[in-house]
Amino acid sequence: MQLVCMDMLITDMPLTPTKPIDAGINKFCYTYKICAESCPSGALSMDTDPVYDVDPEWRPGALDVPYAHKAWHMNNYRCYFCAQCHAVCPFSTTRDASIHNFVMGTVTTTSILNGFFANMERTMGYGLKNPDSWWDHDIPLFGISTKFTEKRG
Repeated sequence: MQLVCMDMLITDMPLTPTKPIDAGINKFCYTYKICAESCPSGALSMDTDPVYDVDPEWRPGALDVPYAHKAWHMNNYRCYFCAQCHAVCPFSTTRDASIHNFVMGTVTTTSILNGFFANMERTMGYGLKNPDSWWDHDIPLFGISTKFTEKRG
């Protein structure tokens, strides 16, 4: 099993701060929120903009300490770490097909095609599948299909 949420890394290595790289991800997420839409437990914020001030509903049991970063927030008590958000995120899909490299390159430079890319992500059906429909497949016994050796008549 993989670790789903990693927010920070603690180190004593001397690091120099650098400016963040604009990969176009935030522009995409402002509008489409594919991860929040697909979250089965509703643990991800559907806010249009990332915020510093978080509604207490999103921080159950937390101390009254302000957040130090602007982000879309997650309710850890609602989340059951199914990784559905990671599975549907266009920025975490495999890059086996050359079209994925084209999409990533386009998103980093312009946001004109973001709507098209979001709809394609939904159409391709990345993410969790309906477990009940798996049982409806016509799967051959022991994985051996006899359809190729059957006589057609």
